[in-house]
Amino acid sequence: MSVTARGRVYLDELTTAASLQFVLDLGGLDGTPAPTAEVVARGKGGIVALDSPDGAAPAGKLGYWTDGTRVVAAALTKAGRRLFIELERDVVRTNVLGYLNENPGGD
Repeated sequence: MSVTARGRVYLDELTTAASLQFVLDLGGLDGTPAPTAEVVARGKGGIVALDSPDGAAPAGKLGYWTDGTRVVAAALTKAGRRLFIELERDVVRTNVLGYLNENPGGD
């Protein structure tokens, strides 16, 4: 079975979106963002600190930034598109909502 170019982009973005959610799940159990150094260490080379909330991680890496209240996870897709999830208290900003809300099981 072969996958179309559009299908490859979709799968790459879906995987990237899920990975960003995983990075944010590394946060503190009390609902506060985990310190950047802690998340980077737990990522064992797969997660890097972002220079700013608008920063992008190098290709193949996930990025994490926080100021203690606001937290951002971001990554570049293979096509070079920056995907991100940003949380600040009860406000969410993201460009991956469609991927996070999908229900592949059809339930």
